[in-house]
Amino acid sequence: MEMKLDVGSNTFNKLAKFSESEGIDLNDFALEMIDLGLKIHERSLKNDVPDAADDTEKFLIENNKLIKEIVRCVFDRSKTSEKLYDSDGLITMIENTTISYLEGKEHGS
Repeated sequence: MEMKLDVGSNTFNKLAKFSESEGIDLNDFALEMIDLGLKIHERSLKNDVPDAADDTEKFLIENNKLIKEIVRCVFDRSKTSEKLYDSDGLITMIENTTISYLEGKEHGS
């Protein structure tokens, strides 16, 4: 079955760029992207299937909370590398360092 699609130049250029980098014919690559999009759409319609990202996020949030509570229980400012005054300061410093690291700043600073 054949279908003609009129896509914008931006979409066409992206398809061409990625098909070239993957070493796949442009038409075949476009078909694969449509197929992938349909699979994702079908999956999003199924509400009974738990999303793996939701499980991962739940696990990370639980661990984050647990670690913060442990740090608050055992915090000793004389043993920290940054000589912070309290556990909340340490937690804030770690959160800021993590954000900086994820934004591409070297060593999270």
